Amino acid sequence: MMKSLTSLSLAALVGLTAAAASATDFDILKAPNSAASTATYTSDAALESISGTSTTINGTISTDLKDPSKTSGSFSIPVTTLVSGVAMRDEHMAGENWLNAAKFPNITFTIKSLALKSDNKVLTNGSSVQGDATGEFTLHGVTKTITIPVRASYRELPAGQVYGLDGNLLRIESSFSIKLSDYGIVVPDMLTAKVANELTLTVKATAKQK
Repeated sequence: MMKSLTSLSLAALVGLTAAAASATDFDILKAPNSAASTATYTSDAALESISGTSTTINGTISTDLKDPSKTSGSFSIPVTTLVSGVAMRDEHMAGENWLNAAKFPNITFTIKSLALKSDNKVLTNGSSVQGDATGEFTLHGVTKTITIPVRASYRELPAGQVYGLDGNLLRIESSFSIKLSDYGIVVPDMLTAKVANELTLTVKATAKQK
């Protein structure tokens, strides 16, 4: 019996080690490689279109290159880093009556699962996969489970080949819509023609292998 238990324990340990070895971890690039990772919101109301962009995306992605459906990770965007080109508007957006950055400083998305849709289901140098990522999206202190379209591309770069970037890189791209009202943010009636309740969020993040 003891021998059997020992064998089972060793088998479990080997299995866990193999699973861990198949995971590849990537850190999302930030400044000075700011152009590599951007998050943009777009409000397209009846009388005005507004866009704001952040070049600060924090997070880590873990994936199995041979089976990208085994992907996990999280993205975090500081609210105060979203810049629309109008300082007063950005101040209002981060203020207490809107996103309330003082109380809820980050917008986050945590990946729980990834369902691949493309014919290609592995990541090799120069290849990409597409799928639907389901996870927890948090805005204004409210968390909801949502599913968003995702494209992931993998590239192996020699040192300094592209604008000083090198190593193994993973590019994650997604564009999806959310409603402010779903997250406890109410657009005043007097502003509905200039600020839309529905925002489009676009994330383009480049991550480097650890």
